[in-house]
Amino acid sequence: MEERKRARLRRTPASRASKPTSVFTATMGGGARYPYPKQVWSPAGGWWTRPSNWKSNTAIAFAGILTFVYAGWTYSAEKEVRYIEPVRPIPSMLWAKQYRDRQKSE
Repeated sequence: MEERKRARLRRTPASRASKPTSVFTATMGGGARYPYPKQVWSPAGGWWTRPSNWKSNTAIAFAGILTFVYAGWTYSAEKEVRYIEPVRPIPSMLWAKQYRDRQKSE
């Protein structure tokens, strides 16, 4: 039975081959871009924005985020104090000032 279907498909001329049933199935992607006002300002950049300097903007934003994270990390590591000694080693013992000073003195 499978062979008959294949043979029938081979004999079907291109004009009778299956065609899309509607215009919408043939053109995918949501259609064309619609008209929009040119004088609209948006903090996100407006419609279909593709800034040419997106890579440098991303690098600058990432550097700023890393700067603030590093500053917060170092401040937290300096101020961290554990009044009860942990039973097992914990990750913050690697960077907390309380334990770094103890390791240097030993």
